[in-house]
Amino acid sequence: MIEVLALAGAVKAVSGAISAAVKAGQDASSLMPEFGKLAKLDAEIRMAESGGHKGFLGKLSSSEEEGFAIAEAKLAHRQAVDELRSVCQLYGPPDMWTTVLREQAAARVRHAAALK
Repeated sequence: MIEVLALAGAVKAVSGAISAAVKAGQDASSLMPEFGKLAKLDAEIRMAESGGHKGFLGKLSSSEEEGFAIAEAKLAHRQAVDELRSVCQLYGPPDMWTTVLREQAAARVRHAAALK
């Protein structure tokens, strides 16, 4: 798992790469793995927020620095999604953002089914 302190930087790097690729004219199908990386980072942020990234003894202690790093990562992810939505709508094909959302939802359903 990515270190909690590095989550915000990873979100910014992945979203920047996606944004540049969309502006350059790449199609949605070739960018799906990158959107998958962004979704994985979102899952890691949620896991860190719930404390699932720590072992048993790590859950007993919590640092303010880690809390602020998680908050920074959540903000970075929210901003990245907002920016990518507008970039996809401006530079991508008409249904690009809808396709991305549909594939993310399908991936979550597959993941939930695999966990059962």
